[in-house]
Amino acid sequence: MASNDGAAPLAGLREAVERQVSERSLRHAARQVGMSPTGLQKFLAGSAPSDATCRKLERWAFEKAAAGEPPTAETALAVLRLLAGALPPRLHPEAVVRLLAVLECAFADGARPAWLVEARSALDAAPEHPIP
Repeated sequence: MASNDGAAPLAGLREAVERQVSERSLRHAARQVGMSPTGLQKFLAGSAPSDATCRKLERWAFEKAAAGEPPTAETALAVLRLLAGALPPRLHPEAVVRLLAVLECAFADGARPAWLVEARSALDAAPEHPIP
């Protein structure tokens, strides 16, 4: 099974892909993600994706965020993972957590957006990720 280090939770990615499929079609969503329709269908059915598939799904979520769609916890974590990707792989999980902490500090004086709260909850639920 893929490690999905610091990445968007698979359940959240599945929900986002399911929304895309319901809005268009399985084939359209598969083209958008960069997967075969059969592979995407297996992912939606609950199969554990490979690391390469996780990266495709995260890239797709990032591209949706870059296109101006409202942020979600999944897209926020995909962006943070992309930023952490320049570091050695062993540092990815901690970097994602620390980058998220920086965003939390930036919102310290105001109400934190739902995507930020949900992203923190997702990381807190993953026991392999250190919490600063």
